[in-house]
Amino acid sequence: MAKSIFDIASKSIDDQAVQIAQATPIGKCINYDGSLVSAAGSSFRGITQQESIKSGEFIRTAVMGTCGAQVGEAVSVGTALTPDSQGRLVAASSGQFIFARALQVAQQADDYIEIFITREGKA
Repeated sequence: MAKSIFDIASKSIDDQAVQIAQATPIGKCINYDGSLVSAAGSSFRGITQQESIKSGEFIRTAVMGTCGAQVGEAVSVGTALTPDSQGRLVAASSGQFIFARALQVAQQADDYIEIFITREGKA
């Protein structure tokens, strides 16, 4: 497990500059319209790799490869991940969109871990 997202945030092979619709913390899931994900298990654009402090800012967002992300529960290596209602990644349940796989163990909610973005589709 990384001590902070800054230990792993720069490993993405495809980052996009995304205009953010609201202040958004680093390591969170964002929608295609730049808003923070609020629907558990949904498809989304990527993981924020910078913090946004106000609406309208452009920030780096990982959309492919490996990157750092915040989790909403303890997960093990290889766990299929989907967003929760707070924009963190959690284990995917049947019928939910699998966005990534955990590359590190997370001991608890709000840990930052390295993930591999897979966009596998529904579990």
